[in-house]
Parts: sequence; structure tokens; C-alpha cells
Amino acid sequence: MAKASLEQRFDAEILDGHKGPAVIVPFDPAKTWNAAPAKVPAPWKSGYLVKGKINKTAFEGWIGHRWGRSFILVDEGLQQRLRAKVGDVVTVAVVPRVASTETDPALDALFAGRRPQVRAIYDELLKHVRKLGPVIVEPKKTSIHLVSGTAFAGVHPRKSSVLLNIKTAAALKSPRIKKIEQPSKNRFHNELVLASPSDVDAELLKWLAAAYELTTSRD
Repeated sequence: MAKASLEQRFDAEILDGHKGPAVIVPFDPAKTWNAAPAKVPAPWKSGYLVKGKINKTAFEGWIGHRWGRSFILVDEGLQQRLRAKVGDVVTVAVVPRVASTETDPALDALFAGRRPQVRAIYDELLKHVRKLGPVIVEPKKTSIHLVSGTAFAGVHPRKSSVLLNIKTAAALKSPRIKKIEQPSKNRFHNELVLASPSDVDAELLKWLAAAYELTTSRD
């Protein structure tokens, strides 16, 4: 996908926000760019990494979400470079630093040498998981952690299938579950194999929703 098709342009007033000056972003990065959240500086938990220009001044930052609105912080240093202040209207042009999971080199490496359906299974899984709420995708050496507060699922690409590990408060009882481990009193790791995108069905999504809620509620 060409950079021009990813760029979002808008005019916005610099507002004096609760955590500092910011501009309100008038679009949803997850929908517009098919983007996955990433870790951003504390005290924020996640955001969408971006780069671009404000009034023709280059910057790198991130889009966060608070109180039902998306925003980009305009810190003191950026204001000085812009020669702008709270109340000024600026023109913003941004693109994602990583456009989507489909263009993340770390993820691409995990699927190298696998059969095409393996990536298709992952893409189908992630499409539905994102509907649960903010999810951070963390590629590891041999797996992918899906994180909300803490990891609630682990995706392990195999040659022609995906091994999925789901964290739950109680062991899942189903013929689909191939292995169960209990790392602590109230935590269970449940493993199952996904051989096709059609295996991402209503039953699986119910388990993932419960796992997401379990880890999110710990924050």
C-alpha cells in the first residue's frame, strides 16, 4: 500500500489537556489503517505509533485514546519547534510508523516458510480479537503474544497450523483442548491446534473474550 493512501490530514486546535497540550484526532487508527496498538511511554498503556508533520514541522509520536477521544500530545519541545501555543489551529499530516500487522517485519519472519493457511489463520484470529478492545501484538522469537494488561493468548505458528494458548481462570473442557497447564492457583494455559481459518469459530471466540476480560480486569 502506498504511503499516499495511508496519510491522514486534518486541521485541529491545540487544546490544554489533562496530561498536557494535545490535538484531537478525527479518525480511528485501528479502522483506517488496520493498525495494532503498541507500547507507548508511561503512564499510558498503548497507542498507535505515527510520524508526519504538524505545520510542515516533522515529528514522531503516537495516537492515544482517553475519554472517548483520540489525540496526539504536543509537548513543550514540539510547541517550540512549531512556534505554536494552546489555542492555535495547526495542520496535521500523519502516517503509521508500522502500517499494520501485515507489514511488520518481526511478524513476517515468524510466518516465513509456513504454508499460506498459517498466516490466514492468524489474520482471521486477530481480526476478531481486535473487536474485543485494545490489543497489543508482541512478536517474540517463536510466538506472538496478544496482550491486554497481560498476555491473554499466545500464537505459535507451525508449518501448516497454529498452536494457540489461551489463559483462563479455569481449565477449558473440550475435546479441542490438547494440553492444559496450571502455572498458578487460578490460572490455566489451554492449548489447541487451529488447522484452518474456519477453526476461528464462535466457541473459540467465546474463550478468547473471557481470557481478554480476565487479563484486562487486573489493571
